[in-house]
Amino acid sequence: MCLVNCISLIFINSMSLNISTIIIKGSMGNAASAGMVLSMFTIGGVLAGAIFGLAFKLLKNYTLPAAFLLLSAGMACVVYGNSMIMLIMGTCLAGIGSSLATAAMLMMIGSIVPSAGQGIITGILMTLVNLGSFLATYYIVLVANISGSTDVKLPIFYAMVGFLVLAAIYGIMGWNKRF
Repeated sequence: MCLVNCISLIFINSMSLNISTIIIKGSMGNAASAGMVLSMFTIGGVLAGAIFGLAFKLLKNYTLPAAFLLLSAGMACVVYGNSMIMLIMGTCLAGIGSSLATAAMLMMIGSIVPSAGQGIITGILMTLVNLGSFLATYYIVLVANISGSTDVKLPIFYAMVGFLVLAAIYGIMGWNKRF
């Protein structure tokens, strides 16, 4: 679970790190526009926080797969969108998905790990979150080196596919039957 969160942050930050380049290369705006688009990720996170209780009550074991689907949809908006509106929608959806996924993972930890170990495993989870953020630039370079492409949307495309795979895996597993 902690490793999945690390991978998620690598994928998410590949989008965040490339948004300004996408906007400028696409002649959609400037650095200020990129800041506004990225702030929508935070707005999405706030929305997710407001609806998490209801989402978890309705989706139970499938909250995490649903979050991964939202992340994938957000990445798709960024990869295939050629307008500020699509980028704003994409980052907002990714923000909702990211916050729902993190909260769902914490709920999963709470149900699996004995209370005496929850602090340690949560600490490990947060350490791997930061490691994922750090490794995102290396992921972007790795994708460019392997593919031979300098397209800044390519790592985001692979992230989109990766989130679909994670949604399928956790959807099939029902991620934890204890809920």
